[in-house]
Amino acid sequence: MENKSWLCLAMLLIPLTASAIELPSLLCREQRVLVVTPDTLKFYTYESSSLYRFTPKGLYLSDKDRVEYFYNEVTFVEPELDGWRFVSAHKAFFFDAAFKKAQAVHTNSTEVRVSQLLCTRT
Repeated sequence: MENKSWLCLAMLLIPLTASAIELPSLLCREQRVLVVTPDTLKFYTYESSSLYRFTPKGLYLSDKDRVEYFYNEVTFVEPELDGWRFVSAHKAFFFDAAFKKAQAVHTNSTEVRVSQLLCTRT
């Protein structure tokens, strides 16, 4: 009986991890942004056309006022109920299963930004 107890305990201690999936090459256009100031909970929204370009090397950002630049590597975190979660530095991305839509959440000590993205495979 004692041997079986150790086996059960060992099985509980082994972490179960989802196998990582590869993020496809994507071009995503930011549609709308919600900005929240954490200390006051004041918020505002605005329309956007910033571009998020995902490649095997990482995430590249650009908009009308700034040329494209490398933001950071992108890492798979876990599957979601109907999609996938990835992170890149201060940003978390929640993609639908087909990688056609995403929500991006950017957090730091001065603001939280939630963005709606529309994506196409490249």
